[in-house]
Amino acid sequence: MFKICEPRATIVGASITSSPERGGGSGPEARLGAKPSGRGGVAPNPPASGSPHPFKAGRGSDKLESCLRSPTRDWVYLLHPRPAYAICSYANGVYDCLAASWVTPVSREPPILMVSLAPRRETYRILRSSGRATVSVLPWEELEVLHYLGTVSLAKDPGKMSNPRVRVVIRDGYVWLGSALAVIFCKLRTSVEMGDHDAVFLDVVGVEFGECFSPRPRVGSCRYILHVGGSEYTTNSGEVVGL
Repeated sequence: MFKICEPRATIVGASITSSPERGGGSGPEARLGAKPSGRGGVAPNPPASGSPHPFKAGRGSDKLESCLRSPTRDWVYLLHPRPAYAICSYANGVYDCLAASWVTPVSREPPILMVSLAPRRETYRILRSSGRATVSVLPWEELEVLHYLGTVSLAKDPGKMSNPRVRVVIRDGYVWLGSALAVIFCKLRTSVEMGDHDAVFLDVVGVEFGECFSPRPRVGSCRYILHVGGSEYTTNSGEVVGL
């Protein structure tokens, strides 16, 4: 375990320390257990029990923030490992696929998912043109293919998708990987600029999946690709714990 810096001001028992922002603490809210007057600018007393007080952002929160580590570009890996997928799109005879792990459902009904994409990616450019995309879930055995799709740029290598290891299926304006365990078919809903990536919201119009899904993943018999960071990957152990 690790420790996070503790708040610099604490309340022990019934003693209350005067606050320079609130005067000498002689008002009714300074008495333990008194109800706040509602005049504003006065916070109610925290509970006197030994349980931690729920953190609320506001006055004094900068004290906690000042002793935390500053986030670097690698802060995102605190949320890894996470599943990695192939995002593919097709328009006007051109298609491309990239690897992405920042993919998440945002609504069951209507079915909507979000993919975080860098504006410079060719797949994203094609997606904006066609309004269609697919999410392919690949087996562990296709790790090298997924990594290739994520590290080779169609803009720099026009022959990227002609690699014999990349087997695609093109039908009715959609393109996906033939080795996929499952495919989610989507149409572009909207996108929002979010720093160095865009949050791309996609309406799910259909799904297809094989024996590795029910549609829940069958982790006991199938292995999926999980991205650790950079060029490092791992996979599931197959263990399932039911609670």
